Amino acid sequence: MGYILFVAVVLAICVGWWLTVYAAPWTLSLLLPRGSLIFTIGFGIFAVGLAGAAMSVYSLSSPGQFVGSLLTAFWGGWLMLAPTAASRSSPEDIEMMERLGIMLFALMCVLVLSFYAAPQTVAGLQLWLVLFGAAVATRGLTRSRR
Repeated sequence: MGYILFVAVVLAICVGWWLTVYAAPWTLSLLLPRGSLIFTIGFGIFAVGLAGAAMSVYSLSSPGQFVGSLLTAFWGGWLMLAPTAASRSSPEDIEMMERLGIMLFALMCVLVLSFYAAPQTVAGLQLWLVLFGAAVATRGLTRSRR
């Protein structure tokens, strides 16, 4: 029963963060300038939170610390994306947000599954995550002809 509750909490946090990013008022982007210190601070908090989540899975095997690190990472992610709240309906932003959501969903799946999988399976999941991330990031890119 504890496994189901843990997965439900992680899923609720991920969906809540996604909805919070999309619900950020466009007036917020008027107050927080693009390319500012807010983005840099948000990126730093996001990176530290994801590193903490990975450490809590692979080193500590602590679901409680994983959830805390996840909250920290998503708070930093919200700070990163808040200055661009006015452009949420533009085609470029929709595509970027879609790719970001797919990559974060894949990362959360691999981290949660790493709590329950054998070490060989975790290695395969990590390899899949890298290849999947590369495929998502390069989707739609065209080669330039010279």
